[in-house]
Amino acid sequence: MKNKTGKTTQLLLMIIMTIIVALIMYQNVEDRNRAVLFLLLCYFLWNVWTMRQLTKSRADTVMELERSTVLIQCVTELSSHEDVDQAINNLLKIVTEYFQGDRTYIFEMDYEEKLVHNTYEYAAAGVTKEIENLRDVPIQIIQTWIDMFHERRMFYISDLDREKEKEDARAYEVLKAQNINSLIAVPFKKNGVVTGFFGVDNPREHYRDFELLSSIQFFIMNRLETRSRQEQLQYLSYRDMLTNLYNRNCYIRFMEGYRGQKFENIGVVYIDLNGLKKVNDEQGHEAGDSFIRRAAQQIVAVFPEHTYRIGGDEFVVIYPGILEQQFEFLMSQLRLNARQHHVSFSCGAVWKKECDSLDALLKEADEKMYEEKKHFYEKTEHDRRRKIRRSEHV
Repeated sequence: MKNKTGKTTQLLLMIIMTIIVALIMYQNVEDRNRAVLFLLLCYFLWNVWTMRQLTKSRADTVMELERSTVLIQCVTELSSHEDVDQAINNLLKIVTEYFQGDRTYIFEMDYEEKLVHNTYEYAAAGVTKEIENLRDVPIQIIQTWIDMFHERRMFYISDLDREKEKEDARAYEVLKAQNINSLIAVPFKKNGVVTGFFGVDNPREHYRDFELLSSIQFFIMNRLETRSRQEQLQYLSYRDMLTNLYNRNCYIRFMEGYRGQKFENIGVVYIDLNGLKKVNDEQGHEAGDSFIRRAAQQIVAVFPEHTYRIGGDEFVVIYPGILEQQFEFLMSQLRLNARQHHVSFSCGAVWKKECDSLDALLKEADEKMYEEKKHFYEKTEHDRRRKIRRSEHV
C-alpha cells in the first residue's frame, strides 16, 4: 500500500512538471518566470518528501532489525536451555529491556478453580516483584482482558487513571497497588480458549509493538506445553498407578538425595500387608489389587504426603520434622483405621529426635515390622489349630 501511494505521488509530480515545461515553452516571459519559480518550488518539495520517505524507511528498517534481533535472542534462550524455568526467566529479562518496562510476566489460567496464576515474572532493577501476591487471582477480575483477547488478540492500558471506568474495580486496585500506569499484553490461546497471557508493565519504548509480543508468545506456548508434558511424565514416573502413592523410583530418588544428611524429629514406618498372597490365590488378583488399594487409602489418610509403595505389599512412610507425640498419635490413628476397614498389616515404627543415618533408621523399622509379622503368623497359626481342635471335639 505504501509503495502504491509513493508511485502515485511521483506520477502526479511528473505530470505537474510536464505541464509547467509546456507553459514555459508557449507562454510569455513573465509567465515563464513564474512557471520556473513554481517548478523550483515543486522540485524542492519533491526532494523534501523524498528525504522524508528515505528517513522513514531507514527508521523502519532499524526498528525491524532491532525487533528481529530481540526475537532471535528470545528463541535462542528458549531452545538452548534444558531448564524451562531458567529459559523463560532469561527471555522475560530480554523483553523487559526491549520495552524499557518495569515487569514482564506470564499468567496461566485455571478454569476449574476459576483462578489465574502468575507463574513467571521478571522485574527491572529497583522494581518490586509481585509474583507472590498474584499466585491466585480470581478470573472474573480480568474478564475485560479476556474479552479483549478474544476480540482483538491483545490488551492494553495507555493510562490507568483515564481508563479506570473500563476496568473492574478490583483489577484497578490491584494494578494501582503495583504502581502500574500502562501495560500491554497478548494472550496464549489453544483451540480458541485463552489459556493465559504474556505482558509488560509500564513500557516506555516500543509500547505499541504487539507484533513482537505475539511472535514471542508462540514460542513461549510451545515451551510451556513441553514443560507440561515433562511434568506429566515425571509425575507418572514417580507415582504408583494402582494406589497413586509415590512409587519405588521416587523412594530411591529420595534416599539418594538425602543420603548422609542429618534429620531432627523424624519418624519412619515400615508396613507389610498380611495375607495378600492368600487373597490372590483364593479370590484372584483383582481382589488382591482391591485389598492393596484399600490398605493404601488408610495409610494415605494419615500420612498423605510421606508414603511410598516400594513393593507389591510393602509401604514406607518417611516423615521429617514431626514431634514424637504427634507421630505416636498418627500411628494409633493408622491402626484404628486399619481395624475399622478390615485391613490387616504388620508395621514397625521408629521416631528419633536426631538421626544421622536414614538407612539405619529404616532398617530398625523394618526389623520391628518383621517381629510384628512373626507374632501375627504365630497367632494366626495358633488360632487355626484351636479351630481344628474345636471342630474335632464337636
